[in-house]
Amino acid sequence: MKTVLSQIITSWRLEGGNRKIHTKLPAIRLIIYQIVLIAGIIAPVLLVITDAIGVLLGRQYNAITQSISDLGLGRTGWLQSAAFIIFGMTTISLASELHSEMGSSRESRIGLRMMVLLGCGFILLGLFRTDPLGTSHSIHEIIHHYSAWAEGGLFPVTCFFFADLFRSRPRWNILHRYSVFAGISGCVLVVVWVIFEKNWFGLSERLIIFNGLIWFEIIAVHLRNIYKFPQHIREHY
Repeated sequence: MKTVLSQIITSWRLEGGNRKIHTKLPAIRLIIYQIVLIAGIIAPVLLVITDAIGVLLGRQYNAITQSISDLGLGRTGWLQSAAFIIFGMTTISLASELHSEMGSSRESRIGLRMMVLLGCGFILLGLFRTDPLGTSHSIHEIIHHYSAWAEGGLFPVTCFFFADLFRSRPRWNILHRYSVFAGISGCVLVVVWVIFEKNWFGLSERLIIFNGLIWFEIIAVHLRNIYKFPQHIREHY
């Protein structure tokens, strides 16, 4: 894992330098690109920060055994909901920007739709909170519960799908092995989540989400780095 990340970071450094952003793009389109890519970098960090705030301010909350969703019932619940919705919207926007990189092949469309579904899942998690323990299951709880399980199962599949897409694209093949690693990690962590549901539920959830946030963060940083290139360099990169 350390070797894969070091290769990615080295690639970003080599691609950096003093190259300027492509100025032939329409001004409004260029602004949208930059907003989406910067949001894609900030949103995962925001999600981690809001979770940390909820844990610190939560009364008698145990981050190891209790679900992340339980924080939505506390006084900082609105903060968690907002972070989920923002991250979901950012993920969908990032998928739309990745379309120009991944192309319009059948495989690309499937991969990007998976990413959009992940974004929609986070929006649902933010809009529909869980119910307090011991109460009857409401429609909010049911939607929240199944959205969480869908997110956990869909993310590894998305990683494997994108790993195959990255391998055949010169600008993205540096992320091929990392995406495979993230997918395998996602599968292992979901199994741990199921096995240790009673004792390590909260910790398992956070590891699953953290694994996904790193993947999205790296995708966003890499995409923004690519768009620092002038058009004639990007076409031959």
